[in-house]
Amino acid sequence: MSEWRSSSRKRKDRAGKQRQAERAHTEEQAQHLGAIAESPIFQRVLVAQRKSVGDILRQNSDHQGVVAAAVDTLSVSDYLAREHLKVLPPEHAPACREGCHHCCYLRVQASVPEVFLLAQWLQARREAGDFELLRAKLRTASADPRVLSLTDKPKQRIPCVLLEDGACSAYAGRPLACRGFTSTDAELCRRSLDDNGPVSADAFLLRVYNGAGQGLARAFADAGLGSEIVELTRALDIVLNEPNVFERWSAGEAVFERARVDRA
Repeated sequence: MSEWRSSSRKRKDRAGKQRQAERAHTEEQAQHLGAIAESPIFQRVLVAQRKSVGDILRQNSDHQGVVAAAVDTLSVSDYLAREHLKVLPPEHAPACREGCHHCCYLRVQASVPEVFLLAQWLQARREAGDFELLRAKLRTASADPRVLSLTDKPKQRIPCVLLEDGACSAYAGRPLACRGFTSTDAELCRRSLDDNGPVSADAFLLRVYNGAGQGLARAFADAGLGSEIVELTRALDIVLNEPNVFERWSAGEAVFERARVDRA
């Protein structure tokens, strides 16, 4: 009996430490995002993208309009990023390269419009058999509670379901969070998977992509549509494996509840 109690106490201690680590990581992330939000670049991109997406949704808020709003946000962000990289000195060039996939073990957050866009992108480009395999893979992966964790997912090396042969299989359709995180030190990225330590990312790109994402979310809130932020694995599973998701979501149903990142 005493052995059982000791084992139970150890499990509780581990769970308590995990919750503390999650809270600390969440607080650190919130502080980081707060600092980004104070940037004039962030604010200008936010305001401009909120207006642009609002104009799109006023013309059309069905599935086509929602996807168009996501495409517009990604396109504007990518354009600003390309212009920035043109003038960046060589010593500050991004360290990201094909085959370097340390960030593909992190929890990825996205807006619902980005998930609808990515789902459409995948459906259009995968052969039927491959697409069914992906749906099954998503169903299995989304059942793992660790996909919602800021700390467990990287620590346990749980890869993104779209990581194949060391590269993103949906690179052109990836969400803002993946596009905006451009590392300047791949070794720091590798080490951070073990110790949740800091990484060196391009500050301008973080502000651009975060500002664009906030502009997108606020425009959807302005239009009375869902502006929730979701975990990518579960959200993709919902869109690709559940019926009438867009219709239910646009009618106000909480179809993405189990994918909401504030549940972690």
